[in-house]
Amino acid sequence: MGLPTLALTPAPASLRGFGGEAVQVLGQALLLVAFGTGENRREEQILFDVIDIPYNYNAIFSRATLNKFETISHHNCLKLKMPGPAGVIVVKGLQPSAAAKGDLAIINRAVHNVEAEPHDRAKHAPKPAPHDKIIKIQIDDADPTKLVLKKNIDIFAWGPDEVGGVSTDLVMHHLAAKPDAKPRKQKLRKMSADCQEAAKVEVQKLLKAGVIKEIDHPEWLANPVLVRKSKGKWRMCVDFTDLNKACPKDDFPLPRIDQLVDSTAGYELMSFLDAYSGYHQIHMNPADIPKTAFITPFGTFCHLRMPFGLRNARATFARLVYKVLYKQLGRNVEAYVDDIVVKSRKAFDHTSDLQETFDNLRVVGMKLNPEKCVFGVCAGKLLGFLVYERGVEANPEKIDAIQQMRPPSSVREVQKLAGRIATLSRFLSKAAERGLPFFKTLRGAGKFTWTPECQAAFDDLKQYLQSPPTLISLAPGSELLLYLVASPVAVSAALVQEIESSQKPVYFVSEALQGAKTRYIEMEKLAYALVMALQKLKHYFQAHKVTVPSQYPLGEVLRGKEVTGRLSKWAAKLSPFDLHFTTTFAPEPEPIEQPWVMYSDGSWPHKGAGVAAVLTSPGGVPIRYVARLQFDTTNNTAEYEAILLGLKKAKALGVWRLLIRTDSKLVAGHVDKFFEAKEEGMKRYLEAVRSKEKCFAGITVEHLPTGQNEEADALAKSAAYGGPHSPGIFFKVLYAPSVPAEGLDGLAIDQAELGEDPTDWQTPFVRYFKSSWLLEDEAEAKRLQLRAAKYKMVSGQLYRPGILQPLLRCISFAEGEEMAKEIHQGLCGAHQAARTVASKVFRQGVYWSTVLKVCVEQVKKPFARWGLDIIGPFPVARNGYKFVIVSVEYFSRWIEAEPLVAITSAGVQKFVWKNIVCRFGMPKEFITDNGKQFDSSKFKELCEGLNLEIRFASVAHSQSNGAAERANGKILEALKKRLEGAAKGKWPDKMLSVLWALRTTPTRPTKFSPFMLLYGDEAMTPTELGANSPRVMFSGGEEGREVSLELLEGVRVEALEHMRKYAAGTSATYNKKVRPMELLPGYLVLRRKANPVAVSKLESKWEGLYLIKHKSRTGETNRPKHRSPNVETATACFGEQLTEHRYTRSKRKHECFLQHRIKRIENGSRKLKSQKPISLIYAKGPTRSDPTKAREVTMQK
Repeated sequence: MGLPTLALTPAPASLRGFGGEAVQVLGQALLLVAFGTGENRREEQILFDVIDIPYNYNAIFSRATLNKFETISHHNCLKLKMPGPAGVIVVKGLQPSAAAKGDLAIINRAVHNVEAEPHDRAKHAPKPAPHDKIIKIQIDDADPTKLVLKKNIDIFAWGPDEVGGVSTDLVMHHLAAKPDAKPRKQKLRKMSADCQEAAKVEVQKLLKAGVIKEIDHPEWLANPVLVRKSKGKWRMCVDFTDLNKACPKDDFPLPRIDQLVDSTAGYELMSFLDAYSGYHQIHMNPADIPKTAFITPFGTFCHLRMPFGLRNARATFARLVYKVLYKQLGRNVEAYVDDIVVKSRKAFDHTSDLQETFDNLRVVGMKLNPEKCVFGVCAGKLLGFLVYERGVEANPEKIDAIQQMRPPSSVREVQKLAGRIATLSRFLSKAAERGLPFFKTLRGAGKFTWTPECQAAFDDLKQYLQSPPTLISLAPGSELLLYLVASPVAVSAALVQEIESSQKPVYFVSEALQGAKTRYIEMEKLAYALVMALQKLKHYFQAHKVTVPSQYPLGEVLRGKEVTGRLSKWAAKLSPFDLHFTTTFAPEPEPIEQPWVMYSDGSWPHKGAGVAAVLTSPGGVPIRYVARLQFDTTNNTAEYEAILLGLKKAKALGVWRLLIRTDSKLVAGHVDKFFEAKEEGMKRYLEAVRSKEKCFAGITVEHLPTGQNEEADALAKSAAYGGPHSPGIFFKVLYAPSVPAEGLDGLAIDQAELGEDPTDWQTPFVRYFKSSWLLEDEAEAKRLQLRAAKYKMVSGQLYRPGILQPLLRCISFAEGEEMAKEIHQGLCGAHQAARTVASKVFRQGVYWSTVLKVCVEQVKKPFARWGLDIIGPFPVARNGYKFVIVSVEYFSRWIEAEPLVAITSAGVQKFVWKNIVCRFGMPKEFITDNGKQFDSSKFKELCEGLNLEIRFASVAHSQSNGAAERANGKILEALKKRLEGAAKGKWPDKMLSVLWALRTTPTRPTKFSPFMLLYGDEAMTPTELGANSPRVMFSGGEEGREVSLELLEGVRVEALEHMRKYAAGTSATYNKKVRPMELLPGYLVLRRKANPVAVSKLESKWEGLYLIKHKSRTGETNRPKHRSPNVETATACFGEQLTEHRYTRSKRKHECFLQHRIKRIENGSRKLKSQKPISLIYAKGPTRSDPTKAREVTMQK
């Protein structure tokens, strides 16, 4: 009836039923009751008592109501008569309906209370005790559904003794407890008298049903837990906490609740089935029965059937249901653990669907509980939702829980409110924004406060829930709309479907923004809202075409060529789905449409040129575009290029009216017709602007002083210098002017296609297609006509028909070289052959006339950087091997290694030629230490002959060649493990297996294996081949290999991103250990010896003490050295500068040494005059680093 609960007034007393039981009155409501039609109609205000019980009629009239209407009843004729304004009013009852209602009064216990609109929020009725009588009355030969129930009466169980259990051949519950788990015995807990009585009754019932048995001397022992049900009965569970800890989790997947509910809605008839003590129908593994023992005041018992409370009981039952009903799941049955729904698209199919389900259950011996089963209803509650043919509604009980809730007065009550909001989030538009005031109260660490903002949000939530939306069910292949909303604190999305010119909701999602996300511009927030909706509603995006209506150009932003940063990542996530962007559903504009504003500027410094255009929507949302000009230009042409850039983007965004603001007086005067363009170049640019002007309803140009155009000016300068740009700025490079040069005098087509002419090779073909232009030379003109037949003009763009792609877009030489370079040796490059690179170019859908020539040039540059190092000496092995030469490729971390007899330059040269150059091609550079084998003249001659560069690491700073050092450590660690218990001289035999393991193991920086980054797929191991994995069984052969290669670029991009994050995290962790400190006169320090390599392993690598005497300036300190523990014999000398260092535990032994020396100094005839704390500081060798960054360990004198 749509009457809110708040409209009820308190009732004076409760009601009494015919059986004498009390019925709670929710309240009273004064309603208008009318009989009759037209002029002969009577209306009276009647006071109703509202109660929440299941009933087949909406209301009962009392005698007082009948007397008020002066009613006379005739029960045999089912009629009421009363006087009316224009005669007698007769109310007739429907006899078939009344008869049906009489039957429903008895069988209503088996039907969900969702039949009539006013009973949407009714609760389940209490079930009568005698089951046999109910079944006799319920079965009627007139109803096909009841005939099915009568035919399958054996599928129901009327007591625990009738449950025989499912066949052990099909399913049996195994605990799979860990072998090393220690058994635990819990002591008997105290119970109240009523709990003891309930436990006794429950134990006797389970013993009689054969679910449990007595046990003596159990190893595991748990306590029972009794929970009172809503109807006053008790349920006994067992606290298997200790046993569950010893059992691994069963990962059998459960279906997603939202998908299951969606697939159930939209059916005419449904039946809800419930297994009789479902868990107790599954037998326990005999070996695990003693582990399920529990203790009671009446003895110790163990479970023969699967009990409630076990960790993997739900997964075992879900697996059983899947095995039994797998042919029906998704077609006419849905199941979530023990919740089984039989659904029928048409009502006449429901009996056959029920029969099929009963037959499958009968095969395995599963029994149903007739008291909890519901058959042949059009609506019902499933997993907390109300599902019926029209769609899905929120559970009325959950809505009432919030409606009847008082304002929270503690953090616990706010948490309860937040949990209730979360259960209804699917039905709440902008749920995160509505609940944000409540979440703020939970973040505060101080005293709980309920603010006016919280109260307003609480009232708004209750008002919204008075009429919650109904979410419709979707037909396969239907088109959807996704509306996006962004606020300063949250983003939201609403998925809707348009049906007969009205839009019906399907799903609401939202997310509160935190941290850096709150600083996104509005365009980025909308894009993030789209990505958030994709992550939460991915199954809708995969099955349906989704249109995103918005007043902002999301499609242009996410699919533009200039997209960078986080927007490019989001665009990559959205690319696999059928998404369409439109502005047709945007809010209606105001009567006078506000124009967009464009700020433009061009910069022409000494090192290049840059342009910028900032488009601002009427709502104040800026979109920034910048471009670097890679051609000769002037200041005025740069200003024109900026305006043309902005006009192109405004046209793509669908802008209708535009206000251009520029700081160039000349350009503004040209466009606004105040000045006349005299130079030919300016005339051509002005004509280009005029041609673009036709695409808009109106363009206005304003001149601004330079100081009022700061943002565009700064962006243009940044583009000119090639500086970094934030993710919200769209950057591109222009290799040719927007306006071509006048004429192509003496242009030779051959030179153009060979890339030898500076003019863009496309120009003659474009001019030919646009204006039938031909060269003056008749022979050249004929050749142009013949070659133009291989090209096409589509929307002003030149294309060439291809074989790998239908049409290849033609690009300039400069763009082609950049693309070939990126494909070959960029982040995603694979350093492949020239023809392979060319084929990849064509698969990108582009073409230029010198593709193969450029690819050949690019292929001459394989892997760029390798690190080289030597490990050893090792125990002398067979053939005299003592050392290992190691090389690692810096990006993929691919390791090459080979044992050596001795460290020689010849051995290094052989290794480089054989393992690197001949296998991977010539790199660009090597990074090595300063060893003689690398710094030798022969090795240098080899590198010079191959045109390779050698970079030497810093002396005594191994981190300069960190990749090689880490590879050394991995090889040593792996060899140690493989040689445990074996002869150490066999280490060369283990080298290949160690390299194989390292090449196929994912690394921390990239999170991919080197093999994956080189070949596009993981290596096939003998274990996987022997296990006959899905990759072995369903290998796609050559086709699968091609797919792997297509995906390789994406893998490498992801690996590079992981490397950047890993480097940033490592740097942050390293810097946390360094604390700045200022060294002052009077501090005692140690200095690392100048040549620590020459020091014996048993000697200290530090020398001192040094006393800082005075500080002359920042970065330089002087200190006298004490060569003897006695200060009297100390001589003043000046030490070297200190350097930044790290304090480690390995240096703690020096503290004890220094403490001893300090005591001897203090006990000398002369004491130190300084009364400051004595600081023991470890310092590395003499450098010019700032000593104030040294870390100190302070000890009081």
